[in-house]
Amino acid sequence: MASRTQATLLAAVAALCGGSCERSAGPARIAYPAPWVGRAVGQVAQAAIDAWGTRVAELPGAAASGGRYARGYAGDVAYAEAVVATPRLAAAVGPQSSLATLLVAPIYAEAGIPLIAATATSDSLDRPPWVFQLAPSSAVEGAFIARFVLDRLGARRVTLIYLDSDEYGLSLRDGVVRALRDRGVTPVDQMGVIETADFPRRVDESLRHARPDAVVVAARAPETVRIVAALRARLGDVPVVAGDGVPLAPPFLRSAGAAATNVYAVAWWDPGSTDPRSRDFAERFRRAAAVAPAPADAMYYDALMVAAEAVREAGPSPAAVRRWLGGLGSTHPAYDGVTGPISFAPRRRANLLMMRAVGGAAVVVDGAERSR
Repeated sequence: MASRTQATLLAAVAALCGGSCERSAGPARIAYPAPWVGRAVGQVAQAAIDAWGTRVAELPGAAASGGRYARGYAGDVAYAEAVVATPRLAAAVGPQSSLATLLVAPIYAEAGIPLIAATATSDSLDRPPWVFQLAPSSAVEGAFIARFVLDRLGARRVTLIYLDSDEYGLSLRDGVVRALRDRGVTPVDQMGVIETADFPRRVDESLRHARPDAVVVAARAPETVRIVAALRARLGDVPVVAGDGVPLAPPFLRSAGAAATNVYAVAWWDPGSTDPRSRDFAERFRRAAAVAPAPADAMYYDALMVAAEAVREAGPSPAAVRRWLGGLGSTHPAYDGVTGPISFAPRRRANLLMMRAVGGAAVVVDGAERSR
């Protein structure tokens, strides 16, 4: 049920088609959850799509319902139910979290609307034909983390700390554990935590089991800040490797303080990249938002642009868009995105980077081209 205390949830839309749109009742629509993701992403994508000579439209389905939804997963579901009822919807870009995407995926599938999961990583999202996972799965990210921990850090005694009430934390934990065991390494401890845990006490409990030479954290930034502070107080400069849920951006670096120097984190995109496409996106995003883009912003931009390309190439029919997305990287070439080549073919390249804070900025210390 809608909550009057919530900020308006309007769908920011990119609308695109070729000559077929001129014969339709209006432009095709591609929806994404603007209030969660940020409107600047949609504005930058819209400008790029306008350069192709196409039109942009709002989603009346969300506006007509008052644009107000409950917080949390109930809001994700209510939003999806409103969006799929919108006329001429060709595709949607999904919510931010894995669990929210799992909850709304059946809604889009039942309506026959292709859903691009831009930043959700759960292995359970490998659900063709209607869900297309842009971010590498937790299994692939876990393998990337394990390789870095073992080969680059030279660690053999690894502790995992993960959110055990969260699909992201559980899925990434499983991916890391499987990859470590494939290399003959069993974690010395696996500690599940909740967001309100007494982290110093929980870290002390873990250290009574074993003292690691590296710690992998599958949690969000707020929990990770408290975890790394507790680890630094007890283990000094032991390296901490975090998943994609911890962007090494100024808010995290300020909160973590000196402990941030021990942290490595997975990213989908390097905001400091000198690639012309990335630099152009970053500059346009800064003009729209007055802040630098984060890796998640680049992922949502790529998801919108891939969906728009599908409409341009295949037409505004959701079924045609689904078929085009399903052949991306196999029956037709991968899309050259800001975050790297984008494909939904089996064993496609994973665009993953390992970042570290150096001099107050995140720099790339390792990259990978792995099948996902």
